[in-house]
Amino acid sequence: MATALERAMAQGSSRVEIAVLPIGLATRADQINEDERAKAMQEAEARRNEIERSCLQVAAGSMSCKAVLVPVLTRSDAQKPMHLAGLSPDLAAIYILGGDQKVAMQVIDDTPVEEWLGTAYQRGVMIAGTSAGAAIQSWTMLAGYKSNRTPREALQFGAIDVWGSKTKHGLIFGLQAAILDTHFFLNNRLPRLINAIALPDVPHIGIGIDAFTGVHILDGHLVQGVFGKYGVTILDAETYKSAQGVQYRGARNLLSLRNILIHRLSPGEYSYDLYSRQHSLGAPLASLSRQYESLRLPTGAGPLWLGGGLSSPVLGDPMLLRFANLCGGQRANILILAAGYPFAGDALRASTIYAKALGVTHQIVLVPAGTQLPLVLPGDITGILFIGADQSLLDPAMLAEVKSAWLKGIPLFMDGAPAAVAGVYYSVHGPTPEQAPGRELATQGSFLLGNSQISPGLALVDLTIEPRVISDAGWGRVFSLAYQHSEKINLAIDTNNIIEISTSGARVTGSGTAVILDLRSARLGLGTNGGFVIANGLMDIFVAGEEIQPIDADINWAPIHAPTPVLPSFTPLPSPTQLSATTPTLTAPALEEIWIDQSTPTKSPRPTPTPLTLPPPADPGRTNMMIGFGVLSVIVVILGIWLNRRRITE
Repeated sequence: MATALERAMAQGSSRVEIAVLPIGLATRADQINEDERAKAMQEAEARRNEIERSCLQVAAGSMSCKAVLVPVLTRSDAQKPMHLAGLSPDLAAIYILGGDQKVAMQVIDDTPVEEWLGTAYQRGVMIAGTSAGAAIQSWTMLAGYKSNRTPREALQFGAIDVWGSKTKHGLIFGLQAAILDTHFFLNNRLPRLINAIALPDVPHIGIGIDAFTGVHILDGHLVQGVFGKYGVTILDAETYKSAQGVQYRGARNLLSLRNILIHRLSPGEYSYDLYSRQHSLGAPLASLSRQYESLRLPTGAGPLWLGGGLSSPVLGDPMLLRFANLCGGQRANILILAAGYPFAGDALRASTIYAKALGVTHQIVLVPAGTQLPLVLPGDITGILFIGADQSLLDPAMLAEVKSAWLKGIPLFMDGAPAAVAGVYYSVHGPTPEQAPGRELATQGSFLLGNSQISPGLALVDLTIEPRVISDAGWGRVFSLAYQHSEKINLAIDTNNIIEISTSGARVTGSGTAVILDLRSARLGLGTNGGFVIANGLMDIFVAGEEIQPIDADINWAPIHAPTPVLPSFTPLPSPTQLSATTPTLTAPALEEIWIDQSTPTKSPRPTPTPLTLPPPADPGRTNMMIGFGVLSVIVVILGIWLNRRRITE
């Protein structure tokens, strides 16, 4: 940094000027009232002040800093060139604040502001973005969920809104080789990015940046130099033709995919090339054959059902009815074992609901949290339904009788938290908190070695298991189990889904999804922050009615692409311009930014419906750079990269 500062001062560069653009802060692109405008500008001014103060702190007197707020919140604002007057022609960066990415693009599309951004980019000015301002940094833009959809529905076709056409897109000079997403594991966005890259006519590569984390993307393809607290996840649905082979299952059009390559970068000497689709630890194999031998039961054992947790079991529930019939039907005597509840009243209520839904003879045994004595089972039972809420409150050592009864042929259904302890190892963590700081530690901290407590389970099957993975944002536990025991496959089960395992294999029933994370052939490393580094992991997504079996991964596979489902549509009643129903949060800064530094001037054409191909740099001696990172490191990187850009282009 000192050398860069001295070089900049020698060139006469004495000030860093940053334009701050709040184009995503409004609730509508066409018009807002004066009260909303005042609140949005107050928030934008607070961000501008933070940027300027941080810049001055980093410069430490060697340079001056100035952050200028550009008052553009609506399309009418963006049509007024006067808002751009007075800005320095030698800007270091343009910083786009968060809010709603759809509103942001509707505000600037085909306006003087968009032209100004493109011209600045051609001159080598870095284009930065926070949250929504980051989302617009890829030409194919993940605009969010469609109306009334949530992360729990993220693997349904039609649940997400992706912009990648002539009239709806991100910045025309944004990243074109991949789709970007931010707040990645904190906001449970792995499923929605998988959904996005599985669509036809989009890049089949996704980059998910964790909160408080940054990454450099050079020349539009080299992802390297991760910095900050956590890491970056790269999904590749292109190499093994996962996106081309996607299937849509059931009335909800759930996505079924195989052989998604999954990579992870953490701080250190690790990188990924978007063009060659190769991790620095090694390229994926041209072909790979796998088996899931561990999804079979030992001879003599009873049927094993592993559930992600039934959300509201009622009498006549088809899954519980099938289990009751498996246990003897009207002659059944099912033990309902309730453990892993913080309070006895919760255990009693849950077991009573399941008992009514079963509709057959049953016995209820409640195991209070903290019980250490071995459990003794009644001798006349024909099946065991084991339910629980918190796997951190379960003790496999006291459950030896459950395993023994199952090995003797008693059917066993472990639903919710108990499914976790069925594996060889399990994650000893409770449900994911909704609020910080607990949520950050559970969702992202789990990607740092040593932050997850992994303990031996009952070893009913030779794999690791994580229930409620989507509904509870449990991806950190999934990856922690898979990384620390990469010799095992990991089975992740969503709510209202059951994996039925027999001597012949396993199948999915219910209404959700099941995910296999397989790191057996992956290459692993560890970042300087203790974060996981993964090259060439594989992920399979299964839905109800499917056998859980892998297919060979092959770069030459030529699947027959299933036609995309036709979704019901309706014609809404006429109303004023409906640009966005989303109300952006104006109370806190977003967690990631994306930065683009274009040092090689090129003409930026208007987007076309056809996929774009990025040419190599015109001058190999120059470097184009995109950087995504967390707000804690913003100004350090602004200043350092700006000076580096001046050095590169001199």
